[in-house]
This record gives sequence, C-alpha cells and structure tokens, in this order.
Amino acid sequence: MFGGLIYMSVCFYFAFISKDWRYIQIPNVAFSLFGIIALWGMPESPRFLVSAKKYTQAKEVFNLIASWNGLPANTADNFVFTKSAAEREDDTPSENVDEFRT
Repeated sequence: MFGGLIYMSVCFYFAFISKDWRYIQIPNVAFSLFGIIALWGMPESPRFLVSAKKYTQAKEVFNLIASWNGLPANTADNFVFTKSAAEREDDTPSENVDEFRT
C-alpha cells in the first residue's frame, strides 16, 4: 500500500511537475542493457542440467563456478550424480533431483 503511494507520487511528479524525466531514464536504460548482456552470457543452472540428465554440462558449469570462486578448475570432475528414490523405483524422471554427492 505504502509502496504504491510512493510510486504514484513519483509518477505524478514526473508527469506534471518535472519536465526533465528523460535524463533520469538514461541510467535505467543503461542498467537494463547491462542486465540483458549479463543474462545472455550466464550459464544454465546446474540444478536444471542435472534434472535434465545433462551431467557433463552440469560438471562444466560447476567447474566454471568453482573457478569464479577461486577453486581449482577441475573441482566437479569427481562429482557423482545419483538417482532419486522415485527414479530408482520406476525409472521415471523425478521432480526433486537434488541428490548428488562427491
């Protein structure tokens, strides 16, 4: 409620009082473009890759994250991904594929 009131006040100010709103949009556009470019270069989530059974790509992403964190580049090479309990029972894909160990 209070956030909406602030938003409406800011909109009212820039619509009727200030005529220099275009200069305020320049940083917004710049940050939006930066975000789009950063999103384009971001790797796929390792959790998604494991759930999609793309284990090699998941290990590559884990190694990339490890190198960003200052760890050796081959940190994830020894990761072993295991099947969840539901997959072991009937070999159907599971919703919960959080089970992996080193």
